Amino acid sequence: IEPILAMARSAFTHTAAASLEACGFENFKCGYLPYGVAGGLQRIKSRMKNAAELAKANNAKFYLLIYPWPAQIKYVSNVIDWEEFIVGACAEIRCEGVIDAFPRFRAFAAAEPDWYAKLYVQGDMHYTHLGNRLVADEILRFLEAQH
Repeated sequence: IEPILAMARSAFTHTAAASLEACGFENFKCGYLPYGVAGGLQRIKSRMKNAAELAKANNAKFYLLIYPWPAQIKYVSNVIDWEEFIVGACAEIRCEGVIDAFPRFRAFAAAEPDWYAKLYVQGDMHYTHLGNRLVADEILRFLEAQH
């Protein structure tokens, strides 16, 4: 689990941007090039806005789904609150809502000491069958509440 928790790509929520961007352009392990953390977040918002506009042009509803990587469960997001960022972005782009699987994963991890092995493929940030089930259940719960 340690290499997954130490990934620079997932550190932006719990590590100051200055230390993540300090490695320079020659080190592509940073995961924030070429835009930096702030530029990357702006790019995310821009892409979400484009997708929302495309959905609206096609008379479709646009929702955002968020779910945690292992480091976002293990560490407190004291630099960027990803859930708050996405809720704010949803309001800006006028999406239909945010399906937030973070609370479900946090609750599971709090009750299960071996949460990583049960929710994630070993050595990876992708989900096991159970992790995917938690995400699917959250989507279903959200959609049922809409009707």
